[in-house]
Amino acid sequence: MVRFVYAPDLTTDRRNIIRQALIHWEANTNVRFYNATGEPTVDPTYGFAYPYIEFVNSTVNSSHVGRIGGRQVINLAFFQPTSAAIHEIGHAIGLRHEQSRYDRDNSININLANVVDSLEHNFNKYTSNYYAVGSIDYNSVMMYDSDAFAINPAIPVMTKKLDGSTWTGGDILSDSDRRWANSIYRPYVARSDTYAELAPVVYKSDNTVMTASERLAYQAYLNNGNSTPPNCCRLPNDF
Repeated sequence: MVRFVYAPDLTTDRRNIIRQALIHWEANTNVRFYNATGEPTVDPTYGFAYPYIEFVNSTVNSSHVGRIGGRQVINLAFFQPTSAAIHEIGHAIGLRHEQSRYDRDNSININLANVVDSLEHNFNKYTSNYYAVGSIDYNSVMMYDSDAFAINPAIPVMTKKLDGSTWTGGDILSDSDRRWANSIYRPYVARSDTYAELAPVVYKSDNTVMTASERLAYQAYLNNGNSTPPNCCRLPNDF
């Protein structure tokens, strides 16, 4: 369960695309989000800071990769497509850029000489702390277009090694994006107690859906053999 809040001055256009992005993530993966806007950011009993995302107005789109603890900002520029919010949320839950994967040199050429100097970090290769699913995915929502950040847009920054062709990155979650998320996250229902209740739809790591009996068996496993949640304690959760 990923806690988030909307900044008090967040513009309506940004809130709308964030809402659509959150719905897209939840409809296609096991990732679940909890709207904690207006709630305490520190545990009232033990005093530790809750980890949460805050969506804020900005002139750029950016996010930390993975949970950092406490307040974690996702910046969104004015009038962005929903895909921009899907992408930045992907970073916050742990996804790096697809062109940064450790094995990218087997599949793509990168012409850094044609990249704006201050933006070269977007093409860093990560040889550790990078969990990848399958082969490189040109349709991933985390994959940049071939001409991203080009000094000369007529010259591709990235091309396929196989045939020199170019591509346009995905606007929605691809099959491998979904498999990545579904292999890590579980779709918990927001509750005020400690029972680990699963949403009605639970994806397996291959993106197929658990049967009803599989879901109940897994819910029992998560709750010391008890497959039936208490008839209380669900939290309202509106994006």
